[in-house]
Amino acid sequence: MIEVVWLLLGVAFDVLAEVWYWRWLFAPIERRAEPHPAVVVLGIACLGVSVGAVATWVWPARIVASHGPAGMSLVLIPILNGVVMGVYGEWRQWRGDGHSSLATLWGGAAFGLGFAAARFLLVDA
Repeated sequence: MIEVVWLLLGVAFDVLAEVWYWRWLFAPIERRAEPHPAVVVLGIACLGVSVGAVATWVWPARIVASHGPAGMSLVLIPILNGVVMGVYGEWRQWRGDGHSSLATLWGGAAFGLGFAAARFLLVDA
């Protein structure tokens, strides 16, 4: 049950970060050139690492200690997070609102990988 709660909290944080990132931080600023996609993915992954470190501080134990091999979240979280954020970004595009790099399959996957990697490295086995 706690696994589902953490997954939902991660997705909720992604959506909130996307709204904050797009609407309040970068929407009023005019950009002259788009940043390189590798820089964007690296920045999103660093944001995921930061949030993963805070989550480890809040919950310093493995979430799925006895279910499956250690490190399973390094595969599952990026896939699930990427799919959810990709669908959210497509929905925003369909509405005509536009979306940030975080609301894409690759942005969500990079955030999820950073989050899962931080938790995997910081939580004691």
